Amino acid sequence: MLKPLLLAALAAVSFTAHAAESLLARINNHGTIVVATDGAYPPFNYHDASGKLTGYDIEVTRAIAEKLGITVDFQETLWDGMLAGLKSGRFDAVANQVTLGTPERRAAFAGAIPYSWTGAMVLTRKDDDRVHDIADLKGLKAGQTLNSNHAQRAEAAGVDAIAVHGRTREQFYSGNADYAAIAAVKRAVRIPVIVSGDVRRPADLKRALEITGADAVMIGRGAQGNPWIFPQLIHWLHTGEELPPPTLAERAAVILRHLDLLVGYKGEYIGIREMRKHAAWYTRGLKGSAELRERFNRAASRTEFAEILHEAWGV
Repeated sequence: MLKPLLLAALAAVSFTAHAAESLLARINNHGTIVVATDGAYPPFNYHDASGKLTGYDIEVTRAIAEKLGITVDFQETLWDGMLAGLKSGRFDAVANQVTLGTPERRAAFAGAIPYSWTGAMVLTRKDDDRVHDIADLKGLKAGQTLNSNHAQRAEAAGVDAIAVHGRTREQFYSGNADYAAIAAVKRAVRIPVIVSGDVRRPADLKRALEITGADAVMIGRGAQGNPWIFPQLIHWLHTGEELPPPTLAERAAVILRHLDLLVGYKGEYIGIREMRKHAAWYTRGLKGSAELRERFNRAASRTEFAEILHEAWGV
Protein backbone atom coordinates (compact mmCIF):
# COMPACT_ATOMS: atom_id res chain seq x y z
CA MET A 1 0.00 0.00 0.00
CA LEU A 2 2.89 2.35 0.73
CA LYS A 3 4.10 2.40 -2.86
CA PRO A 4 0.80 3.57 -4.43
CA LEU A 5 0.47 6.27 -1.75
CA LEU A 6 3.97 7.54 -2.36
CA LEU A 7 3.40 7.42 -6.11
CA ALA A 8 0.33 9.64 -5.73
CA ALA A 9 2.42 12.10 -3.72
CA LEU A 10 5.21 12.00 -6.27
CA ALA A 11 3.06 12.91 -9.25
CA ALA A 12 2.44 16.64 -9.17
CA VAL A 13 0.07 15.52 -11.90
CA SER A 14 -0.45 11.95 -13.12
CA PHE A 15 -2.64 10.88 -16.02
CA THR A 16 -5.93 9.22 -14.98
CA ALA A 17 -6.45 6.45 -12.44
CA HIS A 18 -5.92 3.72 -15.03
CA ALA A 19 -2.65 5.30 -16.17
CA ALA A 20 -1.54 5.64 -12.56
CA GLU A 21 -1.93 1.86 -12.16
CA SER A 22 0.07 1.34 -15.36
CA LEU A 23 2.69 3.75 -14.07
CA LEU A 24 3.07 1.72 -10.89
CA ALA A 25 3.55 -1.42 -12.98
CA ARG A 26 6.21 0.28 -15.11
CA ILE A 27 8.04 1.47 -12.00
CA ASN A 28 7.99 -2.04 -10.56
CA ASN A 29 9.36 -3.43 -13.82
CA HIS A 30 11.98 -0.81 -14.64
CA GLY A 31 12.74 0.98 -11.38
CA THR A 32 12.70 4.41 -13.04
CA ILE A 33 10.12 7.17 -13.38
CA VAL A 34 10.32 9.82 -16.10
CA VAL A 35 9.39 13.22 -14.62
CA ALA A 36 8.89 16.46 -16.57
CA THR A 37 9.95 19.76 -15.04
CA ASP A 38 10.69 23.28 -16.24
CA GLY A 39 14.22 23.50 -14.84
CA ALA A 40 14.20 27.29 -14.83
CA TYR A 41 11.56 28.32 -12.29
CA PRO A 42 13.35 29.06 -8.99
CA PRO A 43 12.89 28.30 -6.18
CA PHE A 44 10.80 25.34 -7.35
CA ASN A 45 13.08 23.97 -10.07
CA TYR A 46 16.34 25.43 -11.36
CA HIS A 47 20.07 24.79 -11.80
CA ASP A 48 22.38 25.87 -9.00
CA ALA A 49 25.83 27.41 -9.52
CA SER A 50 27.35 23.97 -10.13
CA GLY A 51 24.76 23.15 -12.79
CA LYS A 52 22.85 20.65 -10.64
CA LEU A 53 19.08 20.51 -11.10
CA THR A 54 17.50 21.34 -7.75
CA GLY A 55 14.64 23.25 -6.16
CA TYR A 56 11.67 22.54 -3.95
CA ASP A 57 9.74 20.38 -6.44
CA ILE A 58 12.89 18.53 -7.44
CA GLU A 59 13.99 17.66 -3.92
CA VAL A 60 10.46 16.57 -2.91
CA THR A 61 10.41 14.27 -5.94
CA ARG A 62 13.85 12.86 -5.16
CA ALA A 63 12.92 12.23 -1.52
CA ILE A 64 9.78 10.30 -2.48
CA ALA A 65 11.63 8.37 -5.17
CA GLU A 66 14.21 7.36 -2.58
CA LYS A 67 11.39 6.06 -0.37
CA LEU A 68 10.07 4.10 -3.34
CA GLY A 69 13.51 2.69 -4.05
CA ILE A 70 13.50 3.96 -7.63
CA THR A 71 15.50 6.43 -9.72
CA VAL A 72 14.15 9.61 -11.32
CA ASP A 73 14.82 10.60 -14.91
CA PHE A 74 14.08 14.35 -15.00
CA GLN A 75 13.19 15.67 -18.44
CA GLU A 76 13.35 19.47 -18.72
CA THR A 77 10.70 20.74 -21.08
CA LEU A 78 8.55 23.76 -21.90
CA TRP A 79 5.92 24.49 -19.29
CA ASP A 80 3.11 24.62 -21.84
CA GLY A 81 4.07 21.20 -23.23
CA MET A 82 4.25 19.28 -19.96
CA LEU A 83 0.64 18.17 -19.72
CA ALA A 84 0.52 17.24 -23.40
CA GLY A 85 3.65 15.12 -22.89
CA LEU A 86 2.10 13.54 -19.82
CA LYS A 87 -1.10 12.73 -21.69
CA SER A 88 0.78 11.20 -24.62
CA GLY A 89 2.86 8.99 -22.31
CA ARG A 90 6.16 10.78 -22.95
CA PHE A 91 6.37 11.49 -19.20
CA ASP A 92 5.19 9.46 -16.24
CA ALA A 93 4.62 12.47 -14.01
CA VAL A 94 5.15 16.22 -13.74
CA ALA A 95 7.08 17.86 -10.90
CA ASN A 96 6.26 21.51 -11.36
CA GLN A 97 3.96 24.23 -10.07
CA VAL A 98 0.79 23.11 -11.86
CA THR A 99 -2.86 23.75 -11.07
CA LEU A 100 -5.87 21.77 -12.27
CA GLY A 101 -8.02 24.87 -12.55
CA THR A 102 -10.32 23.80 -15.38
CA PRO A 103 -12.92 21.00 -15.63
CA GLU A 104 -11.02 19.58 -18.60
CA ARG A 105 -7.79 19.27 -16.62
CA ARG A 106 -9.54 17.79 -13.60
CA ALA A 107 -11.19 15.19 -15.84
CA ALA A 108 -7.94 14.20 -17.53
CA PHE A 109 -5.39 14.39 -14.72
CA ALA A 110 -5.04 13.43 -11.06
CA GLY A 111 -3.09 15.86 -8.89
CA ALA A 112 -1.26 15.35 -5.63
CA ILE A 113 -2.53 17.00 -2.49
CA PRO A 114 -1.06 20.56 -2.60
CA TYR A 115 2.17 20.69 -0.64
CA SER A 116 2.96 24.40 -0.91
CA TRP A 117 0.95 27.54 -0.16
CA THR A 118 1.63 31.25 0.11
CA GLY A 119 -0.59 34.08 1.26
CA ALA A 120 -0.67 37.73 0.21
CA MET A 121 2.77 39.31 0.16
CA VAL A 122 4.91 41.94 -1.51
CA LEU A 123 7.79 40.47 -3.52
CA THR A 124 10.93 42.29 -4.65
CA ARG A 125 14.22 41.32 -6.22
CA LYS A 126 16.72 39.76 -3.86
CA ASP A 127 19.05 42.75 -4.17
CA ASP A 128 16.25 45.30 -3.51
CA ASP A 129 16.13 46.24 0.18
CA ARG A 130 13.66 49.13 -0.11
CA VAL A 131 10.42 47.33 0.75
CA HIS A 132 9.66 45.84 4.18
CA ASP A 133 5.98 46.82 4.42
CA ILE A 134 3.24 47.91 2.02
CA ALA A 135 3.84 51.53 3.07
CA ASP A 136 7.34 51.26 1.57
CA LEU A 137 5.76 50.96 -1.89
CA LYS A 138 5.25 54.73 -2.06
CA GLY A 139 6.77 56.08 -5.27
CA LEU A 140 7.33 52.60 -6.73
CA LYS A 141 5.49 50.57 -9.39
CA ALA A 142 3.69 47.38 -8.32
CA GLY A 143 1.95 44.44 -10.00
CA GLN A 144 -1.07 42.58 -8.68
CA THR A 145 -3.24 39.58 -9.54
CA LEU A 146 -7.01 39.61 -9.95
CA ASN A 147 -9.73 39.28 -7.31
CA SER A 148 -8.10 41.37 -4.60
CA ASN A 149 -8.25 44.83 -3.10
CA HIS A 150 -4.50 45.25 -3.41
CA ALA A 151 -4.93 47.95 -6.06
CA GLN A 152 -6.64 50.34 -3.65
CA ARG A 153 -4.20 49.46 -0.88
CA ALA A 154 -1.25 50.04 -3.20
CA GLU A 155 -2.67 53.38 -4.36
CA ALA A 156 -3.23 54.45 -0.75
CA ALA A 157 0.37 53.53 0.02
CA GLY A 158 1.59 55.88 -2.73
CA VAL A 159 2.36 53.50 -5.60
CA ASP A 160 2.87 55.30 -8.93
CA ALA A 161 1.31 52.63 -11.20
CA ILE A 162 -0.17 49.12 -11.07
CA ALA A 163 0.29 46.24 -13.50
CA VAL A 164 -2.48 43.61 -13.49
CA HIS A 165 -2.12 40.15 -14.98
CA GLY A 166 -5.59 39.11 -16.05
CA ARG A 167 -5.68 35.60 -14.60
CA THR A 168 -6.35 34.07 -11.21
CA ARG A 169 -3.89 31.74 -9.52
CA GLU A 170 -6.29 28.88 -10.21
CA GLN A 171 -6.06 29.59 -13.96
CA PHE A 172 -2.27 29.86 -13.92
CA TYR A 173 -1.49 30.28 -17.66
CA SER A 174 -4.62 28.56 -18.97
CA GLY A 175 -7.76 30.16 -20.37
CA ASN A 176 -8.04 33.81 -21.37
CA ALA A 177 -7.06 36.98 -19.57
CA ASP A 178 -10.03 38.62 -17.84
CA TYR A 179 -9.99 42.10 -19.34
CA ALA A 180 -13.30 43.02 -17.67
CA ALA A 181 -11.70 42.46 -14.27
CA ILE A 182 -8.75 44.66 -15.25
CA ALA A 183 -11.21 47.32 -16.39
CA ALA A 184 -12.75 47.18 -12.90
CA VAL A 185 -9.31 47.78 -11.37
CA LYS A 186 -8.82 50.73 -13.73
CA ARG A 187 -12.13 52.24 -12.58
CA ALA A 188 -11.25 51.69 -8.92
CA VAL A 189 -8.03 53.72 -8.88
CA ARG A 190 -6.72 57.03 -10.20
CA ILE A 191 -3.12 55.99 -10.84
CA PRO A 192 -2.04 54.44 -14.18
CA VAL A 193 -2.99 50.79 -14.73
CA ILE A 194 -0.97 48.46 -16.97
CA VAL A 195 -2.79 45.52 -18.59
CA SER A 196 -1.01 42.17 -18.96
CA GLY A 197 -2.12 38.99 -20.69
CA ASP A 198 -2.83 37.58 -24.17
CA VAL A 199 -1.08 40.30 -26.19
CA ARG A 200 0.82 38.70 -29.07
CA ARG A 201 -0.04 40.88 -32.09
CA PRO A 202 -1.38 44.38 -32.91
CA ALA A 203 -5.02 43.26 -32.89
CA ASP A 204 -4.54 41.91 -29.35
CA LEU A 205 -3.01 45.19 -28.22
CA LYS A 206 -5.95 47.16 -29.66
CA ARG A 207 -8.49 44.89 -27.95
CA ALA A 208 -6.72 44.94 -24.58
CA LEU A 209 -6.58 48.75 -24.46
CA GLU A 210 -10.15 49.21 -25.70
CA ILE A 211 -11.73 46.82 -23.20
CA THR A 212 -9.68 47.70 -20.12
CA GLY A 213 -9.09 51.42 -20.68
CA ALA A 214 -5.57 50.74 -19.38
CA ASP A 215 -2.80 53.28 -19.74
CA ALA A 216 -0.17 50.84 -21.01
CA VAL A 217 0.43 47.20 -21.90
CA MET A 218 2.94 44.80 -20.37
CA ILE A 219 4.21 41.99 -22.62
CA GLY A 220 5.15 38.74 -20.87
CA ARG A 221 4.84 35.32 -22.49
CA GLY A 222 4.03 36.98 -25.81
CA ALA A 223 7.72 37.87 -26.05
CA GLN A 224 8.95 34.31 -25.42
CA GLY A 225 10.69 33.36 -28.63
CA ASN A 226 9.37 36.54 -30.21
CA PRO A 227 11.46 39.63 -29.33
CA TRP A 228 10.21 41.12 -32.61
CA ILE A 229 6.87 41.81 -30.92
CA PHE A 230 8.17 45.08 -29.49
CA PRO A 231 9.20 46.80 -32.76
CA GLN A 232 6.10 45.29 -34.41
CA LEU A 233 3.73 46.82 -31.86
CA ILE A 234 5.56 50.15 -31.76
CA HIS A 235 5.47 50.34 -35.57
CA TRP A 236 1.75 49.54 -35.58
CA LEU A 237 1.03 52.20 -32.93
CA HIS A 238 2.79 54.87 -35.03
CA THR A 239 1.64 53.85 -38.51
CA GLY A 240 -1.31 51.47 -38.21
CA GLU A 241 0.63 49.02 -40.41
CA GLU A 242 1.85 45.54 -39.47
CA LEU A 243 5.46 44.59 -40.12
CA PRO A 244 6.18 41.25 -41.81
CA PRO A 245 7.33 38.37 -39.58
CA PRO A 246 11.08 37.70 -39.27
CA THR A 247 12.73 35.49 -41.86
CA LEU A 248 14.21 32.11 -40.95
CA ALA A 249 17.69 33.59 -41.28
CA GLU A 250 16.77 36.37 -38.82
CA ARG A 251 15.33 33.84 -36.40
CA ALA A 252 18.45 31.66 -36.58
CA ALA A 253 20.76 34.64 -35.99
CA VAL A 254 18.79 35.73 -32.90
CA ILE A 255 18.67 32.16 -31.53
CA LEU A 256 22.45 31.86 -31.71
CA ARG A 257 22.96 35.37 -30.32
CA HIS A 258 20.62 34.55 -27.44
CA LEU A 259 22.56 31.34 -26.82
CA ASP A 260 25.89 33.19 -26.77
CA LEU A 261 24.58 35.74 -24.27
CA LEU A 262 23.05 33.04 -22.06
CA VAL A 263 26.26 30.99 -22.01
CA GLY A 264 28.29 34.13 -21.30
CA TYR A 265 26.04 34.97 -18.36
CA LYS A 266 25.38 31.53 -16.84
CA GLY A 267 28.17 29.35 -18.17
CA GLU A 268 28.04 26.68 -20.85
CA TYR A 269 26.44 23.87 -18.85
CA ILE A 270 23.45 25.86 -17.57
CA GLY A 271 23.25 28.16 -20.59
CA ILE A 272 22.96 25.32 -23.11
CA ARG A 273 20.23 23.60 -21.10
CA GLU A 274 18.20 26.73 -20.51
CA MET A 275 18.48 27.62 -24.19
CA ARG A 276 16.65 24.45 -25.21
CA LYS A 277 13.27 25.83 -24.16
CA HIS A 278 14.00 29.26 -25.63
CA ALA A 279 14.92 27.70 -28.98
CA ALA A 280 11.64 25.78 -28.93
CA TRP A 281 9.77 29.04 -28.32
CA TYR A 282 11.56 30.72 -31.23
CA THR A 283 10.39 27.95 -33.59
CA ARG A 284 6.89 27.38 -32.17
CA GLY A 285 4.21 27.36 -34.83
CA LEU A 286 6.65 26.93 -37.72
CA LYS A 287 6.69 23.93 -40.04
CA GLY A 288 8.58 21.05 -38.42
CA SER A 289 8.63 22.72 -34.99
CA ALA A 290 7.88 19.48 -33.11
CA GLU A 291 10.92 17.75 -34.62
CA LEU A 292 13.07 20.82 -33.98
CA ARG A 293 11.98 20.87 -30.33
CA GLU A 294 12.99 17.25 -29.91
CA ARG A 295 16.41 17.96 -31.45
CA PHE A 296 16.95 21.12 -29.40
CA ASN A 297 16.19 19.16 -26.22
CA ARG A 298 19.14 16.88 -26.99
CA ALA A 299 21.59 19.61 -28.08
CA ALA A 300 24.64 19.85 -25.83
CA SER A 301 26.74 22.56 -27.53
CA ARG A 302 26.54 25.71 -29.63
CA THR A 303 27.80 23.72 -32.60
CA GLU A 304 24.87 21.34 -32.32
CA PHE A 305 22.37 24.22 -32.17
CA ALA A 306 23.95 25.75 -35.28
CA GLU A 307 23.88 22.41 -37.11
CA ILE A 308 20.20 21.87 -36.29
CA LEU A 309 19.30 25.31 -37.66
CA HIS A 310 21.42 24.83 -40.78
CA GLU A 311 19.92 21.42 -41.55
CA ALA A 312 16.36 22.62 -40.95
CA TRP A 313 16.49 26.06 -42.56
CA GLY A 314 19.64 26.09 -44.67
CA VAL A 315 21.08 29.09 -42.82
